[in-house]
Amino acid sequence: MKELRDLLKDPKLLFGMIVVPLLMYPLMGVAINVSTQAVQNSIGTGNFAIMDLDGGNYSSLAVQYFTSLPNVTVNVIQPEQISAAITDAQHLNATTLVVIPQGFSQNVTDRGEVSLQTYTPLKTFATTESAKAGVVSDIISSFSSYLSAYYIQTADPTLNSSVVMQPLQVNATSIVNGEQVDIPPSTLDSIMLSQSFGTPIALMVVIILAMQIAATAIAVEKEQKTLETLLTLPVSRFNILSAKLIGSTVIAGLGAVTTVIGYTYYIDSFSSSFTTATSVSFNLAPSLLFYVILGALLFLTLAFATSLAIVIGVFCEDVRSAQAVVGYLIIPIMIPTFMLLFSDLQSFSTGIQVGLLLFPFSYATIFSKMAYTGNYTIGLLGISYVLLWTVIVLYIGSRIFSSEKVLTAKFTFSRKKKQRQE
Repeated sequence: MKELRDLLKDPKLLFGMIVVPLLMYPLMGVAINVSTQAVQNSIGTGNFAIMDLDGGNYSSLAVQYFTSLPNVTVNVIQPEQISAAITDAQHLNATTLVVIPQGFSQNVTDRGEVSLQTYTPLKTFATTESAKAGVVSDIISSFSSYLSAYYIQTADPTLNSSVVMQPLQVNATSIVNGEQVDIPPSTLDSIMLSQSFGTPIALMVVIILAMQIAATAIAVEKEQKTLETLLTLPVSRFNILSAKLIGSTVIAGLGAVTTVIGYTYYIDSFSSSFTTATSVSFNLAPSLLFYVILGALLFLTLAFATSLAIVIGVFCEDVRSAQAVVGYLIIPIMIPTFMLLFSDLQSFSTGIQVGLLLFPFSYATIFSKMAYTGNYTIGLLGISYVLLWTVIVLYIGSRIFSSEKVLTAKFTFSRKKKQRQE
């Protein structure tokens, strides 16, 4: 109870282990949705400038085609130097300058290949710029279909130009957990990619915060010289270690609960946006069993992290050195996390898969990316494996606390280096 009171009195712990997981996922979901909506709003319906250097009948027809499209802003620029036309297009806030070159009408008359030249200024290289350029590209591509239909109709009026240009129609159906859904796989993949991108980052932040707080809990005892007094009390050292571990584990449990709550909101935000964006109503929310396994896996991962951090804290003389040593562990935690950001476990070679599966901190990220597959084997395996590592670390910690190393152990790399130099 004393250890819990000391931990709960620390505002950094309450904020880092409970408030951060509870707010991080909802804030990420809101941020991603707001960002996506902002990109869609900034794209608009298409705004480009067009300059006709051909002056023929078919180039005039092309200009009329573009200007007649609904919800598209087309600024016609009189023939001039390309550099001047680009400047004029930028003053008109046009995304792209489209130039109809000389010989355009003659090539159409000969039923040959025609070309258009586009100039797209890039300033910030942001997503909105590429998205706006993509809209203009789609509009220009529609004129290519228009020309194809014209060629077909003039060659043989009896033919259906739309069928000739696209004789094959593909009705895509995705199968999710044995259920057939009339949604293209690419649409589902875009939603999955959005949600799976933020999950490893949030888990990594929570694990690092847990380790820093747990390492500080034991290091502050050594820094303030209260560990010696604590060890002289009529309490066994095992009970002292158990109290610190149980206190940290309880906090880890609270962190796991708040993380799962925030993660549920995060997943629901993507599921609701997916249902709104499509005409097909399909529930993407994972099952209750997934959340139970994820919660257990998070709890054990955080318990392992805090146990490891407490053992590390024994070898640190003060809080600053404890936080520094824990900081060194961020790199090995980050490497598999970023590897799993853009790919799943099955995409790697056998050697890399084995390496990721041997790393205890990988399982929470791997399992979280399997939320919609219905395959929970990796989660159950992760629970057993992380539990084994937690027991090993606890055993090491109990051996350290039962000896005098708990008072004398410390990192002395710099001193050894000086002694060798002398």
